[in-house]
Amino acid sequence: MSFLRPFAVAGLIFLAACNANSDDHDHDHQPTDQHEQEKQHSPTEDNDHEYDMDASNNEEHQESSLNIERAQQLGITLNQAGPANIAQSIDIFGKVTVPSSGLSHIQARFDGEIVRVFVDIGQQVAQGQALAEVESNISLSNYTIRSPIQGIVTERHANAGESTEDQILFSIANLQTLWAEFKVFHSQANTLTPGMRILLATQESPVSIRVNHILPSNNNQPFLIVRANIDNTEGSFSPGRFIQGQLITQERSVPVSVENSAIHIVDNTTSVFVVDGDHFEVRPIETGISDGQKTEVISGLTADERYANRNSYLIKSELEKSSAGNDHAH
Repeated sequence: MSFLRPFAVAGLIFLAACNANSDDHDHDHQPTDQHEQEKQHSPTEDNDHEYDMDASNNEEHQESSLNIERAQQLGITLNQAGPANIAQSIDIFGKVTVPSSGLSHIQARFDGEIVRVFVDIGQQVAQGQALAEVESNISLSNYTIRSPIQGIVTERHANAGESTEDQILFSIANLQTLWAEFKVFHSQANTLTPGMRILLATQESPVSIRVNHILPSNNNQPFLIVRANIDNTEGSFSPGRFIQGQLITQERSVPVSVENSAIHIVDNTTSVFVVDGDHFEVRPIETGISDGQKTEVISGLTADERYANRNSYLIKSELEKSSAGNDHAH
């Protein structure tokens, strides 16, 4: 059996060599497996990091790089949020008329011949002032026709020597109080009540008047007649003049408001640019009632905070340019 020993030794040496190669092979593949594990794990960590950064940015308000000093040089004005009386309105149109109580048509009490006429068209007369003298056909004595109201003579159909007959001799109109008469369609105002305020447009400044009468139209027309008294003691209005007004449909006082020109849509959100140190912060707000000048702020802004008003669109433009530059860089 001694002749078998060389073969046994050779077999042991071969097995040892195979085990060594197997260990080296496993060792060579271990770094590769670890690298693959790192590659699989790395994107998750990067995504988590990016999500945290985005969340952090979303929690912070945007801020304009345009500072206050430069903004004011560009004509951007600053206002202070605060209380206001806000009124919603609709535009209405009409004309000036003479109230029925301010118009008098005068006839002779007794038929006769007109002896004298004391007034003419366009003349101002006082209540009780003599207008004409008439000789009665019945008594053949003279009597005087007097003005029942104060006003201006708008019509005269009387001359000396004429018969009074059954006709209007004089028309007197008191123009110190006039009517603003508007046609308001039902679709314009669902609820019309006496006392509602109307802002009557003039060349100087709007005149505030209040609704006195609401009447149906003649011939079943699809509108209502709305009348409001005009104080015309200064003679600024004349009958027949076409007028425009704003009928106030809703009006209330609010604790916080901003000018309409200060409101912008930024990232699909209603916002204003609020002063934050020496820059502007984009502040989302919730709005309420609004008119042609101011808007109620329900939340997002407190009274006394300063915000950009006139020309504030320049701040929005600067933000959009900055955002476009960042997107292009990425």
